[in-house]
Amino acid sequence: MQFYPVKILLFLAPVFISFQLFAQNGITALPAVQVSDFAPVSPMLNSETEAVLLMDSNSCELTADPQRGFFTRYHHFRRVLILKKTALDPGNSDLGTWSISYRTEYNGRKKLKSLTAATYNLENGKVVKTPVQDKDIFIEDPKVKDGETTLKFAFPNAKAGSIVEFDYTVDRISDQIGDWYFQTNYPVLKSIYNVKIPAIWNFVMTLQNKKYITSVKRDSVKENVYSWQFNYEDVIIHSITWTAENVPPMKLEPFTSTIDNYIGCVKFQLSVRPVRPGQSERIINTWEWVTDRLMSGDDFGVQIKDIHPWVRKLARGLVEDNDTDIQKARKIYAFVRDHFKVNGRSWGITDDQTLETIYKAGVGNVAEINLTLIAMLKTQKLNADPVILATRDNGLTNVTYPVMDNYNYTICRLETGGKVYYLDASDAGMGFGRLPANCYNGHARLIKKDGYAVYLEADSIRESSSTYSFIEYDSASDMLALYCTQKPGYYESTAIRAEIKEKKMDAYLKSITGTKTPKGKIDSFSFADLDNPDKSLTVFYRMNLDRGNDAHFYFNPFLNSGLKANPFKSAERGYPVELPYVSDDIFVLNMDIPDGYEVEEMPRSERFKLNEKEGSFEYLIQKSEHSVQLKSVIKINKAIFEPEDYNILKEFYAAIIRKQSEMIVFKKVGT
Repeated sequence: MQFYPVKILLFLAPVFISFQLFAQNGITALPAVQVSDFAPVSPMLNSETEAVLLMDSNSCELTADPQRGFFTRYHHFRRVLILKKTALDPGNSDLGTWSISYRTEYNGRKKLKSLTAATYNLENGKVVKTPVQDKDIFIEDPKVKDGETTLKFAFPNAKAGSIVEFDYTVDRISDQIGDWYFQTNYPVLKSIYNVKIPAIWNFVMTLQNKKYITSVKRDSVKENVYSWQFNYEDVIIHSITWTAENVPPMKLEPFTSTIDNYIGCVKFQLSVRPVRPGQSERIINTWEWVTDRLMSGDDFGVQIKDIHPWVRKLARGLVEDNDTDIQKARKIYAFVRDHFKVNGRSWGITDDQTLETIYKAGVGNVAEINLTLIAMLKTQKLNADPVILATRDNGLTNVTYPVMDNYNYTICRLETGGKVYYLDASDAGMGFGRLPANCYNGHARLIKKDGYAVYLEADSIRESSSTYSFIEYDSASDMLALYCTQKPGYYESTAIRAEIKEKKMDAYLKSITGTKTPKGKIDSFSFADLDNPDKSLTVFYRMNLDRGNDAHFYFNPFLNSGLKANPFKSAERGYPVELPYVSDDIFVLNMDIPDGYEVEEMPRSERFKLNEKEGSFEYLIQKSEHSVQLKSVIKINKAIFEPEDYNILKEFYAAIIRKQSEMIVFKKVGT
């Protein structure tokens, strides 16, 4: 189980607050542990709750002194009630143990002087405190990490029903203000975060999922700030304190790009910092500045602008003089895709690498492979340019501010014949003009002179799948023979290809036959376009179905093609449902009625909609003297559903599953 703020804040950008600081700002300090703390009252708590954060309070102060220059001081206090033993399991969370990373020259080689920690238990109606002792603390040898060390400790006598608590301060040489998460995967009764920032600095601040914020307090004072040889006089120090209360746990639900897009938090990105009194340095620049930097950098634009002769020679050997532009593009794309193995994601080229060394190695990151593709396309005078983006699992990008840390992927944009194609040669399963679904994350940026924002939306992808089944009664064998043609959607086809490539054909075949009613055995099986990533697969198979010899024969017409379980199980959801694409799914069945049987009961035809135009389900069934015909169509017309539509979407899927589970009942004539 991931515990969102702990590791992120300690090892990346810690953010803590002291109750002494609160007292200075007129906020009452937290009292000692009381008997009542062992039985908090909150509607968020239930029999499944493993732990609850009674208080999580934090501060981050950006300050300076003549010896160290600018640095940040972090102060963290946390008090947690453990309700279940599982919350102390190191494999489940880090509530039972704690780690603090710091540099010894700024905080001392031995135990942090400010550290206090203890376990509290309720014994015979009284609060009994067990402090963390020096013997409970382990400190790594700082020589191992060039002065960086990690302090670790466990809470003694901690068990279900205990309260654990710590309080410490750490200084770091940094000019960043750390992000803070008010929301975790445990309930939080109160979370407080305070920042102090000199006005000579500037940060872009994002407050996310702020509905649990109950107060925001601001204050300003003037101070002199001394840093190295510089004296910044009469600097305004801005102080902001956020308080969040009764914050429910954040649970990872199906169809979520990344939980980090929605978890309650405040984030900071440095935009301007001082160089000397009266002079500042801009950290976040305009997109025009970033584009110029990228296009003039050896790690990006230089290698697709000043194209090496070997690239030209390589591309020339792949195409014919009479090829059209689109034919040239397809040949070059297929060659690059099939030549490389991908070894990671990035928006740029690794240090000291060139397209030549990357090509010869046959291995590269996403950007290196796609920049090679772009360079080769440009040698043929094709209009190809890079687009940088963040994949869905990497979070949303800021449209206004070009924060390069947000970007982790580079693709190719090709414009030819009046059409635009987006290409990703780093994915061995992608056909020409296709991108992995993970790339459709909204805002992206075309990097070229006069570049601009492009938007790759999940709503722009339509995944169409179909299943056509014919069941024929064979009187000679008294068996039912199923003939099925399935055409999975494009992305499902790529997943099937990958599964088969991993030599899991048996598992795939089992997925077709494993849960059918009645049971069956495949007689013949074949694919079309198995090795053609430009197209969706087509799957053909024939199997015999054993209906048995009972007086009644129960038959599910969807066999193994219908929905099996509702992906939306939670009672409510606090953030959007993000489907990977819009979709059409068609199922058609034409079935002979076996000799000697008649239809005793069958489902009714039915139609219903999802929010009028956002989706629909159609179930049409009829019978004649000798056969039954069924057509089912599921349409989902948008990919992103807001939280207020969650219950409607959940009910829509529940209704489909209920309908697809209904049986046709055959009975022997005369019984």
